[in-house]
Amino acid sequence: ILYFQERGYFFVTVNELTENLTSNLKHIALTFDDGFSNWTDTLELFKKYNVHATYFINTIQFTNLNLDKFLLDIRCPNSELLINKNEIIEIISYGHEIGAHTHTHRTLSKLDLPQLTEEIDTNVKILNEIGAEINNFAIPYGMRRLIRNEHVPYLQKKFNTIAYGEPGMLHHQEPGKLQRYPWK
Repeated sequence: ILYFQERGYFFVTVNELTENLTSNLKHIALTFDDGFSNWTDTLELFKKYNVHATYFINTIQFTNLNLDKFLLDIRCPNSELLINKNEIIEIISYGHEIGAHTHTHRTLSKLDLPQLTEEIDTNVKILNEIGAEINNFAIPYGMRRLIRNEHVPYLQKKFNTIAYGEPGMLHHQEPGKLQRYPWK
């Protein structure tokens, strides 16, 4: 954080980054996917250094659906490590953004448009009920190739930003598109 701040960068939400794409400001958007309880461990550090981030959250844990496949998909050993509603409210109260990440973290390229719509609408509805205003979306598994071309118009109409990234794409930035990349 300090390295980049000393070089004139500001840590902003994806929404703030999107609103300022044409400015000369140096912005970095930190993003987190899936929904882990320990994200709240970042809040005091981020507050201390005036860092804003975007947390893209799935919502299956707020329903009665079986979590086994979801936990396997996100490499989470048990459901006790998943974020809860109070933690989402806490993240929002610190000035961070919540983004959509689908309801169950399915591979979107395997879904037809009605299935995709159900995944997204359920996700956004639950996050709205918790108190989050949803403007942006991150593709599960992070890869653009995992959505169908027929999905893109729906996603573009619903969200300000569709965030994705692929290894090897870090130096190929298209104007007006945000790149994200996998991390460990």
